[in-house]
Amino acid sequence: YLRCGRTKGSKLMTDSREPSAVAKLCLNAGQPALQVSNFQLASTYLLQGISLLGEQSWQDEYDFCLQLFNDSAEVA
Repeated sequence: YLRCGRTKGSKLMTDSREPSAVAKLCLNAGQPALQVSNFQLASTYLLQGISLLGEQSWQDEYDFCLQLFNDSAEVA
């Protein structure tokens, strides 16, 4: 799933900052789902956020990427 590339809606994002902003929304949605043990929903949000990350994301926003991947690993 992680190697599928960008998601369908990402083609509509014209600003280079939009994928990162949407990935942050996915993290913000996935964390509450994880807290109430809704693992399927949390996984959907977190993997969606991961799919939006670009190659430069780990260098530009390390802490955010780390949180997103850590939460995804916890769900798995």
